[in-house]
Amino acid sequence: MKLRHILLVAVSLLPAQAYARGGNSGMSSGGGGLSDVFLPDSVRGPTGPMSPTSLYAGMVGNATIGNPGVYAPEDLPVTLTFPPNSLGEAAAASVTAYTAVSARVVSRGKNCAAGSVFTVANTDTKITVSDGNGRFGSEVKVSSGGSGPANVIPVNPVTPTSDRPSCRPPTFNLSWGVSAISLVNQGWGYTSAPTATGGASTAADAEVASVTTVLGDAPFNLSEKLIPTSRIGAANGVAALDSSGHVTAPISSSDLVSQHTYIRDLQPKSEFSSRNYKATFFDSLQDPSTNPDTILFGGHQKYDDAFMKITAQTYSRGDLGGAVLSVTDSDQPTFNIRNGAGLDDAITMFLQSKDTAPRVEAGPEITDPVDNMRHTVTFSGTGLTITPALPEVEVARIRKKMRLYTNWKSGNATDSGGISGIVMARHHIFVKPNVYYAYVADVKNIGTATVITVYRDPDRQEIGWRNEVSSSTDYPGHSSGDSIDTTTDTASSAPGLIWPYRKPSVFIGLANKKFIANPMSQMTAPTDTLTRAQAGYEVDIGTPENFADYSRFISGFTIAPNTNGHRLSDDSYVMHLGGTGFPHMLEIAAGAEASNIVGSSFYAGTVGYGDNDTSPESVMTQGYAKLMAENTQYTSPNQSNQVVGGHPHSLVTYQQRMTDDTDGSHINANDVSLNIQEEFGGGLPDYYGHGGLDGMMLGKVRFFNGDVYLCASQEGTVTADTVDAKACGVVVTNDGVHLNTDTLTGKGKAFIIVAPNGTKNNYIYSTNSSAVLNGSWIAAGTVTLNAGATVGDAQGIAFRPAGYTDGQQTPMLVGENQITLKLMTNAGQSASLNADNVAAKGTLSAARQINNAVATFAKLTSSAVVGTQEFCSDCYSHSNPSKTRGIPVWWNGSRWGDALGQAVEH
Repeated sequence: MKLRHILLVAVSLLPAQAYARGGNSGMSSGGGGLSDVFLPDSVRGPTGPMSPTSLYAGMVGNATIGNPGVYAPEDLPVTLTFPPNSLGEAAAASVTAYTAVSARVVSRGKNCAAGSVFTVANTDTKITVSDGNGRFGSEVKVSSGGSGPANVIPVNPVTPTSDRPSCRPPTFNLSWGVSAISLVNQGWGYTSAPTATGGASTAADAEVASVTTVLGDAPFNLSEKLIPTSRIGAANGVAALDSSGHVTAPISSSDLVSQHTYIRDLQPKSEFSSRNYKATFFDSLQDPSTNPDTILFGGHQKYDDAFMKITAQTYSRGDLGGAVLSVTDSDQPTFNIRNGAGLDDAITMFLQSKDTAPRVEAGPEITDPVDNMRHTVTFSGTGLTITPALPEVEVARIRKKMRLYTNWKSGNATDSGGISGIVMARHHIFVKPNVYYAYVADVKNIGTATVITVYRDPDRQEIGWRNEVSSSTDYPGHSSGDSIDTTTDTASSAPGLIWPYRKPSVFIGLANKKFIANPMSQMTAPTDTLTRAQAGYEVDIGTPENFADYSRFISGFTIAPNTNGHRLSDDSYVMHLGGTGFPHMLEIAAGAEASNIVGSSFYAGTVGYGDNDTSPESVMTQGYAKLMAENTQYTSPNQSNQVVGGHPHSLVTYQQRMTDDTDGSHINANDVSLNIQEEFGGGLPDYYGHGGLDGMMLGKVRFFNGDVYLCASQEGTVTADTVDAKACGVVVTNDGVHLNTDTLTGKGKAFIIVAPNGTKNNYIYSTNSSAVLNGSWIAAGTVTLNAGATVGDAQGIAFRPAGYTDGQQTPMLVGENQITLKLMTNAGQSASLNADNVAAKGTLSAARQINNAVATFAKLTSSAVVGTQEFCSDCYSHSNPSKTRGIPVWWNGSRWGDALGQAVEH
């Protein structure tokens, strides 16, 4: 009986003609054999081969929405349920999208015009309000329900947006209905088309959704039926695919496990079983600043160590084994980008940064390369709209948090790092347009437009715009003073710099500044760390232990700009040392034979004499000069970025031998001099500082053995100088300034005072016995004569007071007789002496008063000499019972006393 029942079930599912062609009609005790019946499996499907292969299975061929239903946001997602199927497998369907079906005002708006249309951004739902503000009695309707999956449906109440800045929209409670479904499982064995119903609704205007179906009437092959949801991603089932066709289930092989977003290297179970090595793709790992295109090795969680080591042999040029690691910033295919290993070079690491075009650009004057159309770009406070919509292939190129620029700008801005303390007041500094830009928050095609929402800050995910100067701005083109950056504008205060377009455009996927490399050494302060030292770049270059001198060539850092004959901005530089807090910005610790700095206009020589071209005897001969440094400026202007004509005019510093050194003992301060000299013309020295100094050698300063020599123009060439002090006109020694009379002019005028009219009548010169002042001399300040002075017979010395004019009287000293000096005026009248201190070696007499200094005891002179007399205003005598204050006091060498010699009180 059991076997007969099974046979009847199988026969009931086969059409008559199929059963008639099914082979032998007899039955045997087995199943699945040549003459056997088909035994059903656990889901009532036949096992074994089928001939013919088709049957009427009672499958659902199509499903449509009968009633979208009315649901509150918290009811979503809606579950669709088909009635059970006793003869086969039940069908299944899921809701893929919802649309708004009704709206009710929760709070009124303000300043909104009648008939305003409000937009719910997530689903592009449009709500129309008759009076604009949603007051009592106004008509509210959903003019366009929009569409979106359950995870983007906003909770109630909803605050929409308005295209009118002055309008504050009302808020609404929205109800949602089913707008799209997916038939997950066709089922089979149905004798009539089933109807699915949605779950319960809590909406104010609740309705339950329903889905109607149609059964297929053509023969179906069971093996081609839709796969039941229960078998997707399950053991012995099939792997699931996402919307892009990517496998979402684990893929396992003998040596690789891929679990959703990462690849993990399997370690032997007995070794490092807790380690978690990963290379992650398409997952930000909860780091909002990580782009999903980033491949991350290690670092997924704490202690996820993943070390990378590349070992390879470079054996050819370009990408044919010319570089071990090649990284290029470019949007071009790899065959268009080649590393720099050319000819017989080989590179360990090649880094290249190239200028790249935007991934996507759109504007009324830009023809799209995909749809061959021009697009209009409209900006708003939350982003931009491109109409008509971009092709999907271009939308797919736009990634979230991708930077986008507009050609709207708020003037132009300078962007120079500059040099601290140096004013770059030149018109050739770098200027860029102060353009508006943002970062993509979301992009999608809605109807006939591409809608892009933007962040002003992608890390904080703040909606809005920014520009090169401000991190928070109004949207592009909305502020007074905004203009389009177009090169057709050459006359405004902010002329165009970049684009030729005159209408609003957008450029997606760009950078304002690119770095070839940006090494960062950053120290934090974790607990118990020992690391307190840091190094940025250290390039260690080694050579074989044994090799012939001068048989190797090594270059450390080489920076070789090439501007192809054009000039860069004045604030451009090849190397910049900046920052704060460092005690030394550049430290050069070269060896004795190394030139510290060598350049076409500047030379810093070696600190030693050694090389294989100059013998020790020649460099140690008296008069030999070795260049230490040279700064050169040409006397011609620059033309076409080149020095044309003219002569080198240099300031040179060199060391010169002042004595012969034949035995190596003459190496002290009195054997060499340092010289700073002007040179006109001449050539450059070699790398070791030999040569040069062959131009016209002009004035110089020499430092020799503690003395300083000032040498006038063309006193002699470098090699003609001698150690004689007379070789230079002025010599400063520890005993004073020496003026060499015979050197300067040959006329004995050692110190010449040139008058405003050019005459040279006032000068000083020296004879063998005395110095002679020629001409008239007036001292405007103090004159001290330690060795005495002689005034002519019956002459005196007059002292002109401040504000003196010709004809006024002045005090003067005259010799009255052989032993008396008289103070009088130049008119012969009496004069007075006013002095803070007067020291008299003999008798000091006064015809009238002698006024002493007045001070309190605390202010009496602390370093007075014995016998000093002052007047103490708060002192009194010990012997004075009245303690009358204010007495003269005298310093006896250890204390102040009164006229009786007693210590004063105060």
